[in-house]
Amino acid sequence: MGKGLSAILGDEAAKVNKVTDKGAEKLVGSVASIPVDSITTNPFQPRSNFDNDALVELAQSISEVGIIQPITVRKNGMKFELISGERRFRASQMAGLQEIPAYVRLADDRQLLELAIVENLQREDLDPIEMAYSCKRMMDELGLTQEQVAQRLGKGRSTITNFLRLLKLPALIQAELRDLHRNESADENNDGTANVVFTMGHARALLNLPTEETQIDLYKKILKEGLSVRKVEAMVKAIKSPEVPQPKPEKPSELLRLEGQLTEYFSTKVAISQGAKGKGKIQIDFTSDQELAEIKRIARHLRVNSYDFASIEAMFHINQDVNWAFKVLEVPNTASESEIKKAYRKMAMKFHPDRLVDAGAEAQAAAKESFLNVQKAYEHICKQKGWK
Repeated sequence: MGKGLSAILGDEAAKVNKVTDKGAEKLVGSVASIPVDSITTNPFQPRSNFDNDALVELAQSISEVGIIQPITVRKNGMKFELISGERRFRASQMAGLQEIPAYVRLADDRQLLELAIVENLQREDLDPIEMAYSCKRMMDELGLTQEQVAQRLGKGRSTITNFLRLLKLPALIQAELRDLHRNESADENNDGTANVVFTMGHARALLNLPTEETQIDLYKKILKEGLSVRKVEAMVKAIKSPEVPQPKPEKPSELLRLEGQLTEYFSTKVAISQGAKGKGKIQIDFTSDQELAEIKRIARHLRVNSYDFASIEAMFHINQDVNWAFKVLEVPNTASESEIKKAYRKMAMKFHPDRLVDAGAEAQAAAKESFLNVQKAYEHICKQKGWK
């Protein structure tokens, strides 16, 4: 990244120090490779403390992928004073770099610098990271706001914001984006069948992860598995807001009791589930044709042709809970004595064995059993209420 000063300015390199000097237009806005030992730090730098561990980590990154963002220096002859990027400068020294890419500023070069940056941004082959750093330079070195940068470039403010956000990505991922020209035909919503491995869409998705470590881990997974943007967005969402399994609601004791009684009744496992609105199902397990045949045989005693019989639950709960008796008679537990008597007469008539004289023996037996359950239910309620 960046040519030497001599390659840019020729033999006049040492003489170009002001914007009015011959050849200044070639230098301002360009990235030049500057000898590290020719750079002095800014004595007015307000920051004096640098985390050594962070510098060591950055130095390692620079050794692996190089300098992604050039520093900015002001030229004075063949010496240079650091304007911004001291952390990168120190890490480059630790990494043993002999030269470092830098934007070179001259005295009174504000207008020329802005023209150079804007001209650079008009390049067709500009990669997104170059775009981001150019916008950042306009803000840092020219004192412009995001809104003003957007106006200068004829772009929406959100576009500038999205480019600037890319600078928050780890250097490893920024380096990948610098090669984005090979992905020019990418569809950001591809289904994973394209040859493109990493795109701006992937990068924007990674920005939503909370740490550099998680960003790099998922970035490597994208390269390894060729994940689509949509897949990555879904994975990011899952990492940020993992689904917490909801505890399974405890089954009411009355259903557990009924399950046990039905299991005993059918001699096989019976499971009952019921939703919040009362709707549910009863599941009876069997493991062979013989077990199924036995279940059918037992079930025949619970039905008579098209007639509805009192609740199965009544057969097992009639003597345990008064509420089951009300269910058998199909009345609320707040019903009056007259209402309950009326319901009893109606149910007794419905299941009276005399109405099924022409039915088979099994049907008559089932009807008699249901009729007796209705009687027991009524007697149980009367006993609980103290009625005669």
